[in-house]
Order: sequence, then C-alpha cells, then structure tokens
Amino acid sequence: MCDKSAREILTFYRVALRSSREVTFHPFHRRQPYVAMSSSSNPNSSTGLASNVGAGLCALIPLIGGLIFYFIEKKDRLVRHWAVESIFFGGAIIVISIVVAVIAGILEIAHIGFLAFLLYLAWKIFYLVLWILGLINGFQGKHWEYPIISEQCKRLFPKLVP
Repeated sequence: MCDKSAREILTFYRVALRSSREVTFHPFHRRQPYVAMSSSSNPNSSTGLASNVGAGLCALIPLIGGLIFYFIEKKDRLVRHWAVESIFFGGAIIVISIVVAVIAGILEIAHIGFLAFLLYLAWKIFYLVLWILGLINGFQGKHWEYPIISEQCKRLFPKLVP
C-alpha cells in the first residue's frame, strides 16, 4: 500500500515537471511591464488614474482625499465631483461629531449617560453607512451625492461646486 502511494507521488511529479517544461521561462524572455498591462489609465485626467479609482479614493478618505484631488485633478469631472463631495462629507462629519460630543457631554453631566451612548452609537452607524455607500458609488464611478449634506453644502459654498 505504501509502495502504491509512492508511485502515485512520483507519477504526479513527473507529469508536473513535464508540463512545466512546455512553458518556457527563459531568463532573457522579455515581459511587458505591469504599467503597460493595465488598461485603467485615463488620458483625460490630470492624475492618469481611471475616473472610478480617483472617485473611490476621494470617498475613501473624506476631507483629506477630497482636498488632495480637488487641487490635483483639473480635467476629470467625475473625480472633481467626488472631491467636492468628499470635502462636504468630511466637513459635515467634523461639525456633526463636535455637536454630538457636546450633546453627549451635557447628557453625561445630567446623569443620562446611556442616552448619550445611544446618541453616539446612532451617529457612528449613520456615518459608517454613508461612508460605505460613498465608497461603493465612488468606486463604481457613479455620479452620486450624499443625502442632505450635499444639498446644504452646495447652498453654503456655491463656488466650490464644479
């Protein structure tokens, strides 16, 4: 029984070695560089990134990613849109987080800490859901806006909108 399994293993290695000889791996064989193989570069972009990748990166890091792409990207309208959305969303996150922290602090002082915890938890879940929706829509290359936040920020900062 042991002899049979040893034969099977040897047969497997012979077949594997034979099939690897059919594929030539020559040390001087020219391979295309990785950059040439990628088809995601965008010639109509200041960054050279595909539109959906630039938009997704803006959504990935709210405010900072938006600021970076807002000043770097001048040609691609989708990336510019997501840069502005990221700036709006990141700014709104900071402002709302400060308001929630102040309200939670007041509730803590009033000895209603559990309500403060629920408020903080609800805010974090809401923020996480919006962030994930932004990531999905950004990397899919959709022209999507954050609900309520985008409308209010467009009224407050009309010159920022592309």
